[in-house]
Amino acid sequence: FYQHDEVYDALQKSRQIYAENIADHGTSLEEILLVMDPENMYLINDMNDRSGTFHNIPTFALGKCGLPYEVCSFNDLKKMDTTQYRFVVLAHPFQLNDEKMALLQEKILNSNRTVLWVYGTVIDKDGKWNPDNVEKVCGIPYASAGIPVKDMGTWKSAYVFRTDVEINSDVMREMALNAGCHPWLDKARPVLANSRFVCVHTANAETLTVTLPRKADVVTELYSGQTWHDTDKIELESTDVQSWLLKIGQ
Repeated sequence: FYQHDEVYDALQKSRQIYAENIADHGTSLEEILLVMDPENMYLINDMNDRSGTFHNIPTFALGKCGLPYEVCSFNDLKKMDTTQYRFVVLAHPFQLNDEKMALLQEKILNSNRTVLWVYGTVIDKDGKWNPDNVEKVCGIPYASAGIPVKDMGTWKSAYVFRTDVEINSDVMREMALNAGCHPWLDKARPVLANSRFVCVHTANAETLTVTLPRKADVVTELYSGQTWHDTDKIELESTDVQSWLLKIGQ
């Protein structure tokens, strides 16, 4: 795969872009947070066909939903400022002790954000299998079909029992937009973004529209040098597989 001049040219240009911009980090703008719990991962039977569906499917779906997202470990919540997140996915909250529930109530279950529970808290704090605990914590009965949503007062609870049936990039996109997240792309495609850079990828011949959170004096596509001025809308046209790296501002 290194046999073509355009590949070498892209590598050389990537090295130049890296050298010129590595110190310009920008600030985080993700409004979607995917929370993994290493302790609850131990409760997954790797021999079961569904073992990867609790975290892999939500991750892959978010990766192509057209909005940037961030991933953290459950204990990271203790030191995180979570005010920017509007849509939170709890990948495998099978068992939550009092300390974990208190942390969720402090950091996640508030501020009118939408929280998606995957499979549910089926093990109570005493370590016993208790499907009724799902409705007690999530507000929605265990094994409910589809992705029901319930207003919990200060936050909205969403629940999915079978990610392999219900979850894809379009579903994640719709849930994030309904939660109030900024629509960076007009289609479900891979995107990374912060206050200074937006990276977009497509495998299709199409036109994509990037919508910035606010107008920029100038936006530059760093590989081609194409620029846009005084705008918050960028149209990108591809004839095949293509990636773009946009720099916002000078």
